[in-house]
Amino acid sequence: MPQTQSSHSLGDLPTQGGEQTPAQAAHEETEASHAREEAERAQQAQFEQQRNLLSHSEALIRQGQHLAAIQSLSAQFGGRTVDISAATVTIELTGKSERIDAFLSLVRPYGMLEAARSGTSSSC
Repeated sequence: MPQTQSSHSLGDLPTQGGEQTPAQAAHEETEASHAREEAERAQQAQFEQQRNLLSHSEALIRQGQHLAAIQSLSAQFGGRTVDISAATVTIELTGKSERIDAFLSLVRPYGMLEAARSGTSSSC
């Protein structure tokens, strides 16, 4: 009679009394580890969201700081503040294209909404 070999590893062998096999225990540990990692990611995401929320007074302070920085840049480039509202500032600036481009690149991080350019002119 030919002998057959079993393909069971020690980790797959059944145990007595409802005990887990080592493979089952490892599987449960892996699942628990994934659950802990997911919980940590969710907690980190919630922390980041709370950190990104500003109180009303903090937002007003930053808005004032941004306005002051934009006006300072405008003055350094020879610009003129044409209008200021609660959410926007309008600056008039004349100069060479390279200088205008440099100014626009500096104010872009403050949330520049629009830029209008009239082209070039020359004196006769």
